[in-house]
Amino acid sequence: MQANASGTSTTYVPPTEPLNYRRLLDRNTSCNWRYIVDKIVCSNDQQASIFLQQKLKISTPEQKRELIDAIVQQAYPLMINRFGNFLIQRCFEHGSPQQVVAIAGAIRGNTLSLAMDAFGCHVVQKAFDVVPEEYKAIMVHELLRHIPETVIHRYACHVWQKLFELRWSGSPPQIMKYVNEALKGMWHEVALGETGSLVVQNIFENCLEEDKHICEHGAPTDKSRAIEHVLRYATEYSTDQFASKVVEKCLKVGGLDFMDRYLTKVCEGRNDRPRMPLIDSELEHFLAHWLRLLTCSVAGDQYGNYLVQYILMHANSHHREIVATHVR
Repeated sequence: MQANASGTSTTYVPPTEPLNYRRLLDRNTSCNWRYIVDKIVCSNDQQASIFLQQKLKISTPEQKRELIDAIVQQAYPLMINRFGNFLIQRCFEHGSPQQVVAIAGAIRGNTLSLAMDAFGCHVVQKAFDVVPEEYKAIMVHELLRHIPETVIHRYACHVWQKLFELRWSGSPPQIMKYVNEALKGMWHEVALGETGSLVVQNIFENCLEEDKHICEHGAPTDKSRAIEHVLRYATEYSTDQFASKVVEKCLKVGGLDFMDRYLTKVCEGRNDRPRMPLIDSELEHFLAHWLRLLTCSVAGDQYGNYLVQYILMHANSHHREIVATHVR
């Protein structure tokens, strides 16, 4: 037994004794926190992580300080650990401002590797919520040096989504300036990708008006250029898993004018193809079975069927007749 600063007795559990996590949850019970932290890092111990997260919620201020200090000493290994990353995120919630800064210091210089890690990416996203703005800016600038490879990365793309949601009390970093420069000539590839498309959607939802450049949010000139591009490749985009969503958005926001031009494009004939695009190539299959798809509510292998369904449900009689004629 030993006395703590308040004069009450606490039980010290040596690392050689088998851990009784239930007994250690007692508010006045302490132990060698570094030993339990090591169990997470070295043995991938889920139970140890869950216990320390619970202990953070109920521990005395002195215990909490000692516990988080032990965690900070192993901050980076915990961040990239399957169970340790949750513990680090709880420290952001329960730690003192100084301890939060200490954890942010462990992220500094490692933002890229953490953002591209399956577990570390969650820590970076959480850090953006709580660390001081000077540390947020450091993290942002570390990512800005690796834009092309991170924007489309399966884990880092979620960090970029969080980044675009940030609100700054001071002068914000010129994020979109660097992003536009780095992705010049590549935006179409980014937008068509499964991960990059998430980032592009987030840009539209959260960035300043001058940073938005497409069909729904763009300035009139930019919107017109984007729509012309979509119409130029209307057939190809209509049968692509991701691009078809862009066509659908254009149909929704472009009104009857876009719909008329779109149908003209996909229904026109071509010298190298005897049938119009609406019933040719990949669209042929779903059109042949369109009524069955509607009746059975089955999402077939093709993506254009959703666009045809949208047109038939929302178009005026003239446009519906154009499509219905070709279906017949």
